[in-house]
This record gives sequence, C-alpha cells and structure tokens, in this order.
Amino acid sequence: MLEGFAEYYSANLSENVKRGNYESALDCKTLGVKLFGYRKAPDGKYEIDPETAPAVRYAFEEYAKGTAPSDIVQELNSRGYRTLRGGLFNKNSVAQMVRNEKYAGVYIYKDLIRVENGIPALVDRETFDKCQKRLAENRRSPKSRAGCAVGKYILTGKLFCGKCGSTMISGTGTSKTGRKYGYYQCSNAQYHQCDKRRVKKDWIETIILDKLRELVCNDEFIALVADKAIAYQDGAMNAQRKTVTAELDRRRKEAVKARDNIIRAIESGMISDALRERYKALDEEIISLEAAIKDYVHEYPKFTKEQIIGFFRCFRNALTDDTENTERLNEQLLDTFLNSAFLYDDGRLVICFNYSGPGNKITITELEEAIDDFFETADCRHSSGVGESSSDSCFSLPDRDNTNSTIIFIGMVVAMIVQTK
Repeated sequence: MLEGFAEYYSANLSENVKRGNYESALDCKTLGVKLFGYRKAPDGKYEIDPETAPAVRYAFEEYAKGTAPSDIVQELNSRGYRTLRGGLFNKNSVAQMVRNEKYAGVYIYKDLIRVENGIPALVDRETFDKCQKRLAENRRSPKSRAGCAVGKYILTGKLFCGKCGSTMISGTGTSKTGRKYGYYQCSNAQYHQCDKRRVKKDWIETIILDKLRELVCNDEFIALVADKAIAYQDGAMNAQRKTVTAELDRRRKEAVKARDNIIRAIESGMISDALRERYKALDEEIISLEAAIKDYVHEYPKFTKEQIIGFFRCFRNALTDDTENTERLNEQLLDTFLNSAFLYDDGRLVICFNYSGPGNKITITELEEAIDDFFETADCRHSSGVGESSSDSCFSLPDRDNTNSTIIFIGMVVAMIVQTK
C-alpha cells in the first residue's frame, strides 16, 4: 500500500508540475529556460537584455546579408561575447541562433502553445525569413572541399541510415575521368561507427521523387490519406484545440469575475488609485484573452475532405503541366510531403510522410517494429493492383518498375516500403 501511495503521489506531482508549466506557458513565462539576448523579468517573462541583445541583432543582420558564419563568430568573440555556458561562439551556435523563431517574437512551448508577439522581438520578420532562406540554401547546396558546388542535396536532413538510424550527409567524389559526383553517406561512417555503404546522390533522389509523384498522382491513395487527415483533425487536433481554448476561457472568466468585484467595490465607495490600476490591468487582460481565444480558433481552420483532395490535385496538375519549373516543384514536393526516408543496404527504402504536422517524427526502431508487426498480421507484401487489403492500414501501388511498393499507416505517419533492387 505504501508503494502504491508513493507511486500515486509521484504521478500526481508530475501532473501538477506539467499543469503548472502549461499554465505558465500560456502566460509566456520563461519556465527557467534561458535564452541568449534576453533575461528574466520580474513578472517571470522574457525581457531584452541590453548587454547581449546587440550580439543577436548583429548575427541576424550579418547572416541575412550573406556574411560568412566564421566571420560572424570571429566578430562576436572579439567583442567579448560568450555563450550562456560561458564558452566561445562557433558556427553551430550561430546557426542555432538564427533559426530560433523566438528572436522574431514568437513564444513556443513544446508543440502545444505558440504565441505571436509573446516575446519582445529582437529582429523583424523580414530579417528572420531571409536567414531561414539562406539556411535552407546552405543545406541544399553544400560544397566540396575544393569549394566547388556540386548541386543541391535536396534530401539533406531527411535521408537516414537504415543500419543505425543516423542522418546521411552529403559528400563529393571524383571519378577516374576527373568528373565530380555527389553522394550521401551515413554521418556515423566518417567516425567508423557504421559500415553503411554510401549511395549516389542522383540515384536516390530520383527514386524518392518518382515514388512521391506516384503517390500524389494516385486518386485512391489521396482519398485514403484525406480520410486519415480528417480523422486526425476531428480527433487529436480538435481535442488539443478544446484544451487550450478551455484554459484560456477559464482565465478570462476569472479576470471578468475579479473586474466585477472591483466595480462593486467602487460602487460601494471604495475608490483608490490601486483599484483603478487593477481594474485597468484586468480589463486589458480580458481583451487580450478574448483576442487569443479568437486567434487560436481561427489559426486552425477545419478542412473538408474535398478541400484536401483538391490540394493534392492542384499539386499534381502543377507537376504535370509546369515542365519549366521542374526543379522548384521537386523541392516543393519534398518540402510538402517527405518526412523522412530510411535506406538499407539490402535495397529496401522506406519513405515516410505525415498528415498531422511536423511534430510527428518516427525513429528507426519504431519504424522497424511497426513493419515487423504489420507483416506478421497482414499478407499484402506481394499484392498486385491498386486497392486496400482487409486491413485499413495497408495500400498497394501498381508494380511499375518490377518493385513492390506497399503503403502502411503508422500512427500519424505514412510509410511506403520500396524494394529498389
């Protein structure tokens, strides 16, 4: 019994802590998270630190202009700035800084709360967006050691090793004829911690793009994904929206009640500057909360199945008709639909994308467990034609390239299993 009470107390304490953090996050409190360029204000929120804020502004402005990260690092260190841990700045710390949306005034708590203007902005949105564009270009256009660009590596950050689960990074090589070529290799291979074979850049990018095009052009698959997306929208997403709006409405009602009490006190003759200030603060809080409720409801509009299918078809029409912008459309195809891809040495390729936002990632362990469980209970590995199996988690595409392409749904993630050789 004592063990049971202890376990209950521990679980209850954990829930209380989470609830307290959640309520504090709705107030845009720091929750003990330090952020370079800011300090904790007396009310527990972020306020600009006049000593370190200039370093943040300098890093964003220079990076947006195209200044090399190494030059930015050198300047910050020479001015005497140090990281929150007291160390010297490096390229990674600058990269993390310029991709942090909090500096543009957005307060973020996990995947639950996002408040525009919840933090005093150190950079304007235009500068922040310029930095994000440059970050994306740098990810897609790495250079060889000789400094010669070999083209965009469009799978950077999305292609993973099927052996260890680590990201596959870009690299360049030179053939016997002196021609440069690109490839992807496991990031652990450079430390001799994984023996996954590297693969040619053009080969793997072509396969993944072709398979994604197959999906976008398959009406039955689009309808199936649309059903899944509507189910998610009506379930988990709607529950999250109700939880947040209910909490905001609870706080609004408390503020209204407190304001009404002050009105009654004033009517009874209790008039003071403190009461007037408190009334004004409560009135502003009520207006802010009502606006937050309205914004949160409108931030997540509900889509119909027809709208989702229409989006797919518009994208498909663009892929089919606009041949002049193939490169740009390919990048949009990957950015829009591809969550991750896992490549194995036996030729298996598992392409994943989700229909519920960027928060739903899948690890290689979760992926392999789900695939093993699925094939133990469903015999759709070698099914032919287009259609669903007896299980609503399986879907097979036409066997066009002598490959079996099977679709399974893993939670909020769609996994396409392809045998490339």
